[in-house]
Amino acid sequence: MSETYQYLDADMKVIDEETRPPEEITERRDARRRRWYKEAMRTKENVWTDVAVYRNGEFGTSNATPVLNADGSVRLIISSSIILSLKDGIASRLNVAENGIAFVVDGKGQLLIHPDQSKVTRCSKEGECRFSRITEIGDSALAAAFVAYSKKTDLRLAANTPRRLNYQEYRRRIDRLDPTTGKAFNELYRIDEQAKRIRLRDDVSESARRLLPEILSGIRYTYNVRFTSLGTEYLASFHPFPVRFGKPWIVGTMVPMNDFVGRLTSTLEEVAIFSLAIVLLAIVIVIVISRRILKPLARISSDMARIQNLDIDESVNHTSFFYEIDQIGFALASMKHGLKAFSKFVPVTLVKQLIAQKTGAELGGEKRRLTMMFTDIAGFTTISESMETEALLQHISEYLDSLTTIILKYNGTVDKYIGDAIMSFWGAPIKDPMHETHACRAALLCVKELNALNARWVDEGKPELHTRFGISSGEVSVGNMGSSERMNYTVLGDAVNLASRLEGINKYYGTTIMVGAATHEVVKEQFLLRPVDVVAVKGKAQGVAIYELFAGLPGDPDVPPTNEQRQCAELTERAFAAYLQQDFQTALSLYQTLGESFPNDAIAPLFRKRCEDHIKAPPGSDWTGVTHMTQK
Repeated sequence: MSETYQYLDADMKVIDEETRPPEEITERRDARRRRWYKEAMRTKENVWTDVAVYRNGEFGTSNATPVLNADGSVRLIISSSIILSLKDGIASRLNVAENGIAFVVDGKGQLLIHPDQSKVTRCSKEGECRFSRITEIGDSALAAAFVAYSKKTDLRLAANTPRRLNYQEYRRRIDRLDPTTGKAFNELYRIDEQAKRIRLRDDVSESARRLLPEILSGIRYTYNVRFTSLGTEYLASFHPFPVRFGKPWIVGTMVPMNDFVGRLTSTLEEVAIFSLAIVLLAIVIVIVISRRILKPLARISSDMARIQNLDIDESVNHTSFFYEIDQIGFALASMKHGLKAFSKFVPVTLVKQLIAQKTGAELGGEKRRLTMMFTDIAGFTTISESMETEALLQHISEYLDSLTTIILKYNGTVDKYIGDAIMSFWGAPIKDPMHETHACRAALLCVKELNALNARWVDEGKPELHTRFGISSGEVSVGNMGSSERMNYTVLGDAVNLASRLEGINKYYGTTIMVGAATHEVVKEQFLLRPVDVVAVKGKAQGVAIYELFAGLPGDPDVPPTNEQRQCAELTERAFAAYLQQDFQTALSLYQTLGESFPNDAIAPLFRKRCEDHIKAPPGSDWTGVTHMTQK
């Protein structure tokens, strides 16, 4: 083993280098005997050593990181030492405010870092050095601060339980707590997301309170104390090092209260004099600057007029050196931001109507013919179990954003997201005479977009998301439903339930987009569809014809049909017509041809089995061909 030393200048450039051969390395200088080497070898992770006092009276700490071989063994260890007692080091930068200080202590009250380095260590006549305790350096205020901190960290006392936590400082840290600690936190504290407040609950169990130390450690809670020493009032703050640092060190700051309020008194006098001068100056120049007041107000008025049509441009800000106008501009910016956010939770057209009518949202609705669509991801439960929560949320968010963009582009209204499912409808709140057409086109474009997304997701190692669609048209009730305090703009009716059932029926028939008879009647001359069956969904006795939506018609610029789709639709239509006429032998032959031409088509084998059964046992004269579904 040899040692290499590099010497650097102030710009960190190597100016000299020397290597010491093994024979010049004494046992005392052998790095393998050092504490940092042994700790890094033992843990095989990055480590910090405890602060130690060196033989020369200096003190510091070391950091070591092992470099591992492929088999996990240690190849070499890289270490650096930080001297904390150098005059130009960290200790020289620990003055806070005018009369305050910052310091570092360990959990036992040993002083590790202090602006006055002579107070950090105590050496005997024999040359043995140790760290001073915070009560030994002759600073009564610092000692009182640590005593106050020690009392406040005694969490066995209910009075020391923090009643409020700073939302901005701790909210993200709370989300990173492990499940057990996170559950205990929710039992102890209530988070008000709207008001951005975190408060202690009134009814706290002892089991949850016992986990308070782990909770406060997990969110890196800062302890603030206010105390008096020798007639002077102080504020002190104690913040433990992160747990991953591995050392029970605490960063503290202490500042006399007079550093804050003393300057405030003189500032008030200065402000009073300055305000008087401003008033006198304002009287002189008020006429000159009147136009500077009116111009921003005119721009604000114009911007507010555009907001009435929900023409919101958040990039436009109204600022002025006049406080009142600046506040109006700030309030207007907040209102635009709120309306922009509000429009993401409710239909934009509905928000425009509320603004235009100058009325609040009220419960009630009306009867109207609409088209509804439900979507759902096939096998989503299996997919969700195979992915980490954060990755799954990002994956689903990209999926929902893509489909929602298409739905909104074709005048759809997104009612709600039900997990991975989307409920949407066309024809309200703004009437749309082509709601059936727009719904079908949106569904086909969603499938087209998903095919492209799935191809990219496979390349990225993400699971594919295959989606089923159910579309139905009919007269439903649409409007604001719920309570006077919380309502939802939604639809109710048999046609809504049928759309939901049609989405689920896709699983039985192996189809992708299922359309009800009422929708088919309107769009049959605009899209390529094929008949699937006549079904009575669960809970209904009346049968309804259902169709699979394939594509647009030849020449469609967005979703043209393939030759295979046209052939499949033509064969299915002939086969199903023979089936309904009870010509089961002809239907069987046609469905066999369909299965041979399209081996992956799930409908062909299903109807071949039905035809064979009906040939063996012909149905009666009252047979209508209706299939009764027993599941949703």
